[in-house]
Amino acid sequence: MGKQLENDKHSICIASLKAGDSRMFTRFVREFQDMVFACCRMMGLSELDTEDAASETFLAAWQSIGKFNEKSKLSSWLWSIAYHKAVDYRRKKSSGKALDETIDTIPTPQTTSPEGLENMEQQQRLWAAVQQLPIPQAAAIVLYYRESKSIDEIAHILEMPENTVKTHLHRGRKELYNQLHTVWENDYVKKY
Repeated sequence: MGKQLENDKHSICIASLKAGDSRMFTRFVREFQDMVFACCRMMGLSELDTEDAASETFLAAWQSIGKFNEKSKLSSWLWSIAYHKAVDYRRKKSSGKALDETIDTIPTPQTTSPEGLENMEQQQRLWAAVQQLPIPQAAAIVLYYRESKSIDEIAHILEMPENTVKTHLHRGRKELYNQLHTVWENDYVKKY
C-alpha cells in the first residue's frame, strides 16, 4: 500500500497522497485540521479568516504533496504551510494592526472547581499574551510549548536557523514574563 507515516502517529499513507487518493486526503484533512486551525488562530486570525486560511493550507498541501521529501514529519511540513498562509492573511487584513485577542483555542475546563477555573483564566491570559508577541516569537512559543516541536523542527517549519529560533523563544519568554508576572503577583496578593 505504500509507506505509512509512523513518526506522526497517524495512519496517513504518503504514497497514496502523492498518487492523488482523495480518500487518503480526506483522512489527512481530518487528522490535521485541529492543528491547522490552532496555527491560524495562534496567528490572531478571525474565525472566518481562519477557515479561509485553513482551506488554502489544505489546497496548497494537496497541490504540493509531490514535493514533500519525507525527511521531516508530515505535521511539521503542514504546519509550515499553515503558518505561511496565516501570515499572508494577517498581512492582507491587518495592515500593521495588533493581533486579535481571540482565545478560542483554549479548551473548556473539565471542572468547575475554583482551582480549575483559575487555571483556565491563567491559560487564557497566557495565550492572549502570546498573541501579542511578534509573529516569529509567538510561532516559536506555540510550536515549542503547545505542539511539542523540537528546535530543529521549528527551524525547519519557520525556515530560519536554529539559533534564531532559540533567540525568538528566549525573547518571547522574557516578554511573556514582563507582561504577566505583575498580573499574576497581583492575583496572588488579592487571593491571600
